[in-house]
Amino acid sequence: MGPANSIAAQFLSFPGAGVSAKGIISSTCATAGLIEGTNCATISGQGLDIGSPLKTSLGTHDPTYGGSPTSPGVGSGLDGVADIAQYVTLNPTTVSQKQYNGRLDADVTTKDHASFAIYWVPTSTTNYQGTQRAYNLYHHSQINDAFAGIWNHTFSPTFLNEARVNAAGWRWNEIGSNPQEPFGLPQDNIGVLNGPSNNNVGSIELQYFGAPGPSVFNQWTYTYKDVATKVAGRHTIKFGGEVTRLYYLKRVNVQCSPGIQFLQYLGLPQRCTPGRNRAIRSYYRHPPQPPGRMIARTSGASSPRTTSRSFRT
Repeated sequence: MGPANSIAAQFLSFPGAGVSAKGIISSTCATAGLIEGTNCATISGQGLDIGSPLKTSLGTHDPTYGGSPTSPGVGSGLDGVADIAQYVTLNPTTVSQKQYNGRLDADVTTKDHASFAIYWVPTSTTNYQGTQRAYNLYHHSQINDAFAGIWNHTFSPTFLNEARVNAAGWRWNEIGSNPQEPFGLPQDNIGVLNGPSNNNVGSIELQYFGAPGPSVFNQWTYTYKDVATKVAGRHTIKFGGEVTRLYYLKRVNVQCSPGIQFLQYLGLPQRCTPGRNRAIRSYYRHPPQPPGRMIARTSGASSPRTTSRSFRT
């Protein structure tokens, strides 16, 4: 969909960006809520042609834009190349859930007893997250575990001591377990601004490009406890101490990557939504800019204005 050698073409041809599908469902412009020959052309066995990029200069209006999802504009016109299609997609899912328990006891000396216990629960799930694209075959690998080491020492028949160290936690790292994901690229949506959603063209919703946001969790509780017990006649006296340390790592990177909305729509200024910067541009009129150039545009009913600023990195 992007011009040859453009950033748009590189983005759309990123390894794994293609749809993982079993086949194509036969669709027509009418089933998509578009008009055959006006803003859509049915390409038998391939999908629908909904237009081509404008060849006019940046900052100019798209004269074909109709202002609604059913009149999305066709840029430089229908070119006989299928742009969208309806697919039969699959979501193969693999789940692994295991649990291990272990304990080791030893009488080190006649007065010393040592124990070690482990609880280990690894789980993993592999399936598509987000859109059904090859790079979105997501691998989630999680481990819950707990460890305990215990040392009992007998000083005398009436004086005992127990020292215990515990560690318990759970963790996963979806960045490390998904090296195939283009987390460095923004999520790109294509659609009409004032449709039921920002991904609408006609009566259908186009699926976005890019990866769903990953998360990284690594949370632990460490405890050291040392307690002595003294039996004095009818009384049992306990004294000692306990130290606990919490380690809490929570990184939810859903809001760390930008999202870009490409619209067949008159250029709108960039807007920001909570937690995410979203640049709104017309895909047909303004393909993504090359590195080192930033374009800001505003437009009004009677006085469109374009501002261009350059910077070096």
